[in-house]
Amino acid sequence: MKNLRNILVVLMCLVMVFAFAACTKPAVTEPTKAPAEETQAPAEETEAPGEETTPPEEEIPYWRTPCAETVTVTCVKGYNPPEDPDTPAGTTVENQALNVVLREKFNIILDWLWTVPSEQYNQKFNLSIASGQIPDLLNIDLNQFLDFVDAGQLADLGPALEQWAMPEVREEYSYYDDVPLQQCTFDGKILSLPCLLDNAENLTHYFYRNDWLDDVNMEVPSSIEEVCDLAIAFATNNVSGKDETIGLLCAQSVFNGGNTWSLDGFANGYGAYPYKWIRAEDGSLIYGSIQPEVKDALDRIKQLYNDGGISREFVSHDWNKQGELVIAGQVGSFYGGWWVPNWPCNLAMEEDFDTDWKMIVIPSTVDGVPGKSFMQRNVIVWYNCLSKDAMAGADEALVKILNLFYDVSYMAPDEQYSIDTYGDVMRPTKEGGTWVWNWGPVWIYQARCQALNMEAVQKAWEAQDPTMCDTQYRKDLYEATEIYMAGEKKEGYGKAWGLWYSRVANDGGIGLSYYTKNNGLFVYDEFYGPPTPTQLEKQSTLNDLAATFWVNYVLGTDTDFEGFVNSWKTQGGDAWTAEANAQYVELGYAE
Repeated sequence: MKNLRNILVVLMCLVMVFAFAACTKPAVTEPTKAPAEETQAPAEETEAPGEETTPPEEEIPYWRTPCAETVTVTCVKGYNPPEDPDTPAGTTVENQALNVVLREKFNIILDWLWTVPSEQYNQKFNLSIASGQIPDLLNIDLNQFLDFVDAGQLADLGPALEQWAMPEVREEYSYYDDVPLQQCTFDGKILSLPCLLDNAENLTHYFYRNDWLDDVNMEVPSSIEEVCDLAIAFATNNVSGKDETIGLLCAQSVFNGGNTWSLDGFANGYGAYPYKWIRAEDGSLIYGSIQPEVKDALDRIKQLYNDGGISREFVSHDWNKQGELVIAGQVGSFYGGWWVPNWPCNLAMEEDFDTDWKMIVIPSTVDGVPGKSFMQRNVIVWYNCLSKDAMAGADEALVKILNLFYDVSYMAPDEQYSIDTYGDVMRPTKEGGTWVWNWGPVWIYQARCQALNMEAVQKAWEAQDPTMCDTQYRKDLYEATEIYMAGEKKEGYGKAWGLWYSRVANDGGIGLSYYTKNNGLFVYDEFYGPPTPTQLEKQSTLNDLAATFWVNYVLGTDTDFEGFVNSWKTQGGDAWTAEANAQYVELGYAE
């Protein structure tokens, strides 16, 4: 297995070469037509006088045909609230449109073993696997994928990919010369059809209430010190007028390795990268959590907490609660991902049309100099897999679920297409439809979709020609731009702004992410290979140690940073560091 892991790491390195090279390739303008779809026009026939003919039924493409026999697959899900504010109340993972479409159009039944909010998922999943309850469909990260590979638990998806994948799904991998698939191939078997994502989408940004700046007589922050000053001003002046105004959101664990609600972005402004492996000046790998810059960031966060800029209740605010506080108009600033304008900021604007969230590149400790967000190297974000114990035909079912997601999300030319093709449950949510795009047990993403969509919609808007938008999603973005630019503040205005600012505006969402990436305002998380032996055994313990310390430091109950570092090292950190560097050198990454 060690050799297999090493092969995987080498391939992961290669995929980044192709990922960056891919940026220079022209966008594909016309999908390749599958052989099954290539038919010659029938010869003309002479119709007898008075004879009526029935138009032939349109042939269903091979990738959209129902399974010959009913396929039932077990699955699980950790979910976030729907981004679409029009999603009907009472819509759940178990009853949303996906279940109906798969059952009626594909002869596939989803048997949900359990569903939980996303912040509970890892614990629930680990308990489920430990008890032997392994779902048929798996949507997992790299470490989990390798664990399942080690256990011999995964089925070969190669034949199903070749037989049933729609051309555009197949092209997601061939665009990168199939390197992502090679990363998932063991003993000649493709054990995952991974979901790919442009790494610009995991960058962190700073968000603030622009409409509150005049209330506190302050300007847009240009340094971390000004971020802190603004947070304190928002909070102490209770700008929201509600029970509490939170100056700056803080994750329950302060840092968590992510980019939304946590203060990882704040730490990045100090040149600190908790939970990330960064390259030292000598070319070796060092673990970000134990570097002195983290202490500098913690000291400032602690002071900010004492000054009232961070909520006294932050340890009780889980991920969804923080989103609710934004929607309620009680938050003045936070660090987050590119998509946040489309949830929950859009809903905050629906509640109060004067709400004006803006975002900028994360500030640093030096006035006027932007900070550098962390960014992942790998373009694979998760692994869609199938348990080897699944029933016959489950591999076909998995591929057809991916086809469905891709078709609806990226290929549908208009709303009517989805309704005509997949049924009335696919009508728009404002008309009672219940499709939630990211609630599937497995799903696929068009890695370059945000950049391609932004470019297409901007060109159409510049030409004032909505017919240039060739998919329903792009039409939706164009319509959202129209509604927002019209400036009529009525129902739907916030929703339109959220789509426009996150997906079309140059200075918002995905536009700011590509600006950040293209200008080198990032630091790579350098260790992205398979887990080392110590990592597998000790990482969870070390992460818990760090999370507990972060919180205690901010609360003032434990500020012994040197003691924390020593504990981290002696409890497995030193061994993990040695293994990580040995692997880094062995595979030729070290400089």
